[in-house]
Amino acid sequence: PPLLRSTSTPPSCMGAPSVPNAADVSQCIDLPSGATCEAGCRSGYVMSGTITCEQGAFRVPGACLPEGATPRSMRAIKLVLILGRLPKAWAEEHRDPITAAVSSSLGLPPDSLMIGFAITKGAVASGGRRLQESEALEMHVTILIDEG
Repeated sequence: PPLLRSTSTPPSCMGAPSVPNAADVSQCIDLPSGATCEAGCRSGYVMSGTITCEQGAFRVPGACLPEGATPRSMRAIKLVLILGRLPKAWAEEHRDPITAAVSSSLGLPPDSLMIGFAITKGAVASGGRRLQESEALEMHVTILIDEG
């Protein structure tokens, strides 16, 4: 019998990537594997780096940095917190007090944190059980570790 070969397509990146200080990542939504996109940054910020979808996971090597800032390599820790059904617009509107609260809770200076928000679609689970399909607001916190 002939040998069968798998010709599966690499998975796309579902949803949108988390890019600190981004205003618009709509061109990155549901990006096919191997494709790239750029985030639109908040006023006064510019994107450093290109976002890539690799086998179903976003690779975001940069961020929206203040205009005139010099990019540098740093180690970082990333946390993703699911906030539930809060509107993204509310979170963006309250970015500064949220950053202050997270900074205070972690005992870190606010300038060591980058916070982004994304709406994700998927199953909401509790205790390993799938409950329902839903949208949730995620808060992506990146803690920068300055080794210099």
